Amino acid sequence: MFSQPETAAKFLSNYLPPEVARALNLGYLKLVKDSFVDSDLKEFFSDLLYEVRLAQRQNAFVYVLFEHKSAPDEWVAFQLLRYMVKIWTPMAKRGRKLPPIIPVVLYQGRTKWKVARNFAGLIDWAQAESFRNYVPEFEYHLCDLTQFDADKLKGDPRLRALMLVMKNVFRSDPIARLDEALKALRRLPEKDGAGLEYIMTLLVYFSAGAKGLSKDDFQRAVKRAFPRQEGRIMSTVAQEWLKEGREKGIQEGIQKGIQKGIKEGRKEGIREGAAALTLRLLRRRVGRIDAPTRKRILSLSAKELQELGLALLDFSSQKDLSAWLAKRA
Repeated sequence: MFSQPETAAKFLSNYLPPEVARALNLGYLKLVKDSFVDSDLKEFFSDLLYEVRLAQRQNAFVYVLFEHKSAPDEWVAFQLLRYMVKIWTPMAKRGRKLPPIIPVVLYQGRTKWKVARNFAGLIDWAQAESFRNYVPEFEYHLCDLTQFDADKLKGDPRLRALMLVMKNVFRSDPIARLDEALKALRRLPEKDGAGLEYIMTLLVYFSAGAKGLSKDDFQRAVKRAFPRQEGRIMSTVAQEWLKEGREKGIQEGIQKGIQKGIKEGRKEGIREGAAALTLRLLRRRVGRIDAPTRKRILSLSAKELQELGLALLDFSSQKDLSAWLAKRA
């Protein structure tokens, strides 16, 4: 969704500090892809980078770096600094002045973000205060969705619906949360092909992330909200469930425990789906997974995948993953 410049522009205009948003010409928002990102950066750059013109200087640019988190991460400032240096490196090699980079962290987790938002918060300053001038210092802008009530979310109906689904997807009482999300989605143009595609995309995302939500619960809620489009929407969602292995019990297996899925004869479906989900989580945690490592993860048993799913929460680099796999060689 955020790779669409119009969605990113609406988000920035509503959620950046007003003085920052006013300084940007959000009518010119260019997603920076392979033409800018060098091969070294691709290895660990997983989120979005936009080039934005300044409102008062049409030939000047800043860059907005999006980083998405679903759990508080103490080391996000270090991760962002690493990204920023990689973005600046090609310009420095050409002897160009470096443009500012605005790092934006979009957080949608279950608890309030209590991590320090400045890089200096990572430094051990005990008896070292006199060295502050020698340490990089910057602060990232945090959009913490846990701090927004549903009626306080900003933007047009599409952006508000997107933010509400992201805000609710990991929360308790999934049926009530789904109804709340569907209420927002009903405001979108159902007859518009693009609008319906947007609705289905958000619902597929919600179905993948919400815990304790059965297929029947989901279908009944969709039917209440979109009685005329329920068949088409559920067909699309079912296709995504099939791709992830959820039609063979993977959703219940992951969300309610591996053992229940095994008892119901869904062991292989669960293992395959768990492997797909684990790979996705690992890519967000440590970056690109090479082919040999991916093959090794896909060969893990359901129990090993469950253990890896818990262990990866503490990973901060590819070395952590390699060390974990080496212990199980």
